[in-house]
Amino acid sequence: MKRVLMVSLLALVLTSFLGSATTSYGEEKEMAPQESKDIAVQEAQAFAIARMIVCENVENREPVGEAEVFPASTPKVYSYLEAKDIAEDTNVSFVWHFEENQVAKVNLTLRKGSRWRTYASKNVATFKGDWKVELQDASGKVLKAIAFRVE
Repeated sequence: MKRVLMVSLLALVLTSFLGSATTSYGEEKEMAPQESKDIAVQEAQAFAIARMIVCENVENREPVGEAEVFPASTPKVYSYLEAKDIAEDTNVSFVWHFEENQVAKVNLTLRKGSRWRTYASKNVATFKGDWKVELQDASGKVLKAIAFRVE
């Protein structure tokens, strides 16, 4: 009898717990018990983007000449990233686009730690027009994108 009562009580607690869920907007919605096992656990962000900019150069691990428009005489543009709170070694890519066409991809690893600074560069001389550089995770998800122009 005692065992049946405990099993019934456990079933009641589980039904109450699994019977509803809260959405990101704070609304409650009813869920059937069989749906509860299909809920995916949201993956935590592997790191925080403290800064991501485009610039003319990087000196002493800091960006120099941040801009949105670069003269055509600029030989290279750098995409600079400062990441913080890196939970584990994480692969990222700087993906460069010129006029909506991917022209380069630079793969880098952010090492586990509180702060990591890195950059990638692209030769842009004589390529006047609209550019974009994307920071992507290992699965290709765009984490941040920056548009710039060469005139």
